Amino acid sequence: MLLDTHALLWFLNNDARLPKTTSQKIEEAEFVFVSIVSIWEIAIKANIGKLTLLTPFETIQANTIALNIREIPISFEDTVTKKLGLKPRRSRAALIDYMYFMVDMVS
Repeated sequence: MLLDTHALLWFLNNDARLPKTTSQKIEEAEFVFVSIVSIWEIAIKANIGKLTLLTPFETIQANTIALNIREIPISFEDTVTKKLGLKPRRSRAALIDYMYFMVDMVS
């Protein structure tokens, strides 16, 4: 299962915007992934004041490790070989990861 940026934050914070059934599916999934691009997005938005984090940014890595959420890197080759005609608001990188690893995506 691949979590997008909001799903990751909501899951880590037990946020009510993530439906309980979705949270349970994440907890029960054999594998849960997050794209490194989501972590980058959180860092950028928190740094410029567009995102207020409930815990220090540095705790995200420890929390994902503790919850066995695996980080998916993205390579230059991914950006070249996976050309998608997507709207700018959609996370191209998360979709590339989804297409490459063929896992369920929570968005």
